[in-house]
Amino acid sequence: MKPRSTTRTENATTTTRTMGNATTTRSETTIGMDLGDKFHVLRVLDGAGNVIGEGRISWTYGALEGTFARRAQTTVALGAGTHSPWVSRALAGWGHTVLVGNPRKVRAIRRAWRRATGGTR
Repeated sequence: MKPRSTTRTENATTTTRTMGNATTTRSETTIGMDLGDKFHVLRVLDGAGNVIGEGRISWTYGALEGTFARRAQTTVALGAGTHSPWVSRALAGWGHTVLVGNPRKVRAIRRAWRRATGGTR
């Protein structure tokens, strides 16, 4: 069965750096992923935090590779869960910065944020 993939993006900014003989391209976007058993839902944010794309991909390795393997290096945030170990290893292997959020820590993070900011946004 062929993996399905749908994504939509607008105005992604990339930065290219040359170091010696190696050239790396780093995207100014951040991608949030909600990992599921059938599909992973994606939301792409620009540097200002505006949503510039969203979509979903099949949970298979092939679909993940087709979406991220040749993409400019970016930061990908995902929640801890059943698929997060292999997804985070694959993304890191393709040069992306991966952040895995622990849902058990959200309450503590929120409490610390409220104390630090006085509870305002």
